[in-house]
Amino acid sequence: MVVINQNNQRGGAPADGGLPLESFVEDLPAGSGEYSRYRRILDQAALYLAAGKPDSAALLLDGLAHRMVMAWFACKQGRVPDSVYLLAQLEEELSPLAWWLRLALRAPDAGARLISCRRLLDEMAGGIAL
Repeated sequence: MVVINQNNQRGGAPADGGLPLESFVEDLPAGSGEYSRYRRILDQAALYLAAGKPDSAALLLDGLAHRMVMAWFACKQGRVPDSVYLLAQLEEELSPLAWWLRLALRAPDAGARLISCRRLLDEMAGGIAL
């Protein structure tokens, strides 16, 4: 298992304070508990930012907004739209989500992406329990 430890180094085991890299880069299956998993990822990114490690935070946040929206569609509709049409479909379903997704995708840095991803997750949780 590949982990990222507190010093932002690869190696070790989760028992030494590291975070399993797989839990951040794999698509999470649709279903219960996703809200708390995404919240933990966002909290870890915030810790990296507070520790002065914006690159580590950016790596955690890379692709997260897209995965969150795909999981939202899977939970809500039982299907996931093609990524090419994701924003258009989201705009039809719930335009506030599309707004926060756009902000997260276009964020100039990890701090801005973190804020947008948190708002996106909160908006999604208001519409359906992830």
